[in-house]
Amino acid sequence: MSSPNAPVAAGVPPVAPPKPPPGSLNLLESFLCGGLAGCVAVTVSNMPETMKTRLQLQGELQKADPNVPKVYKNVGDVFAKTWRNEGIRGLQRGLLPAYGYQILLNGSRLGFYEPMRRLLNRAAGLDPNRVYAFTAVTAGAATGCIGAVLGSPLFLVKARMQAYSPALPVGAQHYYRNSFDALRTIMRSDGVRGLWRGAGTAMLRTACGSSVQLPSYNFGKHILVGTWGWREDSFATYFTASAVSGICVA
Repeated sequence: MSSPNAPVAAGVPPVAPPKPPPGSLNLLESFLCGGLAGCVAVTVSNMPETMKTRLQLQGELQKADPNVPKVYKNVGDVFAKTWRNEGIRGLQRGLLPAYGYQILLNGSRLGFYEPMRRLLNRAAGLDPNRVYAFTAVTAGAATGCIGAVLGSPLFLVKARMQAYSPALPVGAQHYYRNSFDALRTIMRSDGVRGLWRGAGTAMLRTACGSSVQLPSYNFGKHILVGTWGWREDSFATYFTASAVSGICVA
């Protein structure tokens, strides 16, 4: 009977744990890169989202009461009137909480997805470097839920700031000096649970989107590189795989 401290048999190297592929990011780097990507995108998308929020609020009020005066005719009218009365600050209302929301949402959604997928692969006894539909979809849905829960309070703050207009108020208006004032005010009036109002719907929406977007990006990139011979780290590969995932989500 051999001793537990006996040396490894000659010619049989010890089994090392699998290493991540070259160039892969650690968990913190993945989170930061995902959050930064979301911040860059929302800098552009926040303006049309503010216009959409105001139009939607007006539409909901008119459904409840057709006699409510119509402040905005269309998206162009929202842009013109907001620019005239509030300037660029009005069009970009809620940008700072939108940055925080994107860091928490996409930092989790994009940053945790790959580590989660590898973890699920290992738990199922599969190759962590290969893409499998079940673990990819599960990882996408799980990280989407995590991001939605973390970012829900800032999403609420962002939406209320975007709806606020000192010149042309539509519906209930909430004025906050900044994001911290908004969080403090909501918590004082509605309690801690008030910060997560609508979080369940956000979790469902984000889980559905992430379970399609992230796996379809992975599969698209896998086909481009493995089948068509595209370079894995080229801009064309990233752009095309992203376009494919965007079409799948739409």
